[in-house]
Order: sequence, then C-alpha cells, then structure tokens
Amino acid sequence: MKKKIMILVILIIILLTGFLILNKGEKEKLEKDSCKIETFTLTDNGTEIEVSIDSKEYVDRININLYDSTNKKIKTIEKKIGKKIKSNELIKIKENKQYTETNTVKCTTYIIN
Repeated sequence: MKKKIMILVILIIILLTGFLILNKGEKEKLEKDSCKIETFTLTDNGTEIEVSIDSKEYVDRININLYDSTNKKIKTIEKKIGKKIKSNELIKIKENKQYTETNTVKCTTYIIN
C-alpha cells in the first residue's frame, strides 16, 4: 500500500512540474498598427529612423522593413526595446549604412504576452 501511494505522489509531482514548465514561458506576439514611422533621414553617418510607438504593453522589439520603389524588401532592421512604452513614445534607430534606394518604410511591434 505504501508503495502505491509513493508512486502516485511521484507521478503527481512529475505531472505538476511538466505543467509548470510548459506554461512558464512568455510568448511574443505581433501587435498591429501600434507603430508609425515619423522620420527617415539619411545622414553622413548612415540612416536614422524615428518611430512612434502607441502601446501600453511591454514592447520586446520593433522591426523596420525598408522597401525599394518596386516593393522589394531591401533590409529588415531589428531593434530590441525590452520595456514598457509610454503612449506615443519616440524611438530612434540608427544604422551605419545609408539606404538611399529606400522608397517605403514599414514597422511592426512585438510585445510580450
């Protein structure tokens, strides 16, 4: 009888541990329409992009996609944010390269759920 109770207790502990491990991880999700490109400037030192983020969530990262005049993607610039954003906070992103062929700039925001 003691052996069956011990086996049952060990099995419950294993199941609970597995359940906690599976539900522990925070998941990143895309937040649509929460960012807007304010400025795109070519400087002597590269490219500077200013992005306005309208989110009250914990923003993990932002991706800036640069496209040429034929809508072909030139580059994706990923910027780690890792903090809670104030409403319409401006984020500056600097790149050492000038992307002179850029015609369209789009951004996407990823939040931690």
